[in-house]
Amino acid sequence: MNPESSQSLSHQFTELVASVLQLYDYAVTTEEKQINGSPRGSYTPDLKLEKGGVVALVELKFYRNRRIPSGPLMDAAARLVSYSKRQHAVLVLIVSGEVLSATKLTMLNQHGIILWDRADLAGFIENKGDEALLENFRRLLMSAQQGTDVVDPFDDLDIGSMGPDTILTFMAPPQAEKLVVPEKGQRMIQELSVIPLGKEGWGAFEKKAGEILKYLFERDLTVWEEQQVTDDDLARFDLVCRILPEDDFWRSLILAFNSRYILFEFKNYTDPITQAQIYTTERYLYPRALRSVGIIISRKGATDHAQAAAKGALREQGKLIMLLDDEDLVKMLIKRDAGGSASDYLSDKLDEFLLSLSR
Repeated sequence: MNPESSQSLSHQFTELVASVLQLYDYAVTTEEKQINGSPRGSYTPDLKLEKGGVVALVELKFYRNRRIPSGPLMDAAARLVSYSKRQHAVLVLIVSGEVLSATKLTMLNQHGIILWDRADLAGFIENKGDEALLENFRRLLMSAQQGTDVVDPFDDLDIGSMGPDTILTFMAPPQAEKLVVPEKGQRMIQELSVIPLGKEGWGAFEKKAGEILKYLFERDLTVWEEQQVTDDDLARFDLVCRILPEDDFWRSLILAFNSRYILFEFKNYTDPITQAQIYTTERYLYPRALRSVGIIISRKGATDHAQAAAKGALREQGKLIMLLDDEDLVKMLIKRDAGGSASDYLSDKLDEFLLSLSR
């Protein structure tokens, strides 16, 4: 059985938020119902709220991480601000994690966006005394926890006492500062697509893959050392980084796999990689040197035998080798542009990998 993905959890989060707001008698219109008449593929907010003459446009972001940095939030806000120019409405960004009060104030004062996090949502539910809905919210957040994190998601949470009416009723439609809608990921997708497979595009793929990783994980990894040679001068790997322990996914790699460093290999092969490439990468991983995690990025994915070899490396040596391809990079870039977390995507992949291990 596959684990619940971030996409599935995000859908549940949308339904839960709609239920919370309906407790306060808001008419809630989902994205699917709003999209009628909009250009195909265009951006549409997740929810539209209406009550007593107040209209609010809502963007929802479900993150598996408990604490959300400001960068992804600003990217998510940019699309909402851009869309709101066509409508006279209050703007609301609702996220599943915790956000610093200073970030909320910046979002409101500089960009005209109300930001509610898990503490606000828990407060809204608690104010209505709906214990069943509050427990559903708790279980949803626990389903998203990563690695060794077993802390109650409501521990040390400063639950608010105000309801949404108090804020939305007195919030005039904002004159928001301009925010640039992120398009770097889309540009990188185009650049990746034209790189030829095989020897001809080998160098270009290594360079572009490195640029993509820096865009996706600039807040999570540091000391980007490229083309490292082993101390015996017999082999070379493409990239090694030190893991920063701030994001829950990357912290789980440190704690669960005893790895403070991560190795990347880029394969521009015309065919899926085989188990031979897994065995080569495995030789570069040293758990005692705090480097027991590697990620191989290949253009055409991996064979079943390669997948089996990666699982064997974990079972027998405690070395984690994750396998990604072009499609994975594209999905993470789209997610990153939209203000989502590429780390959540990797967390989903890791869940699936670990649950598929056999004896």
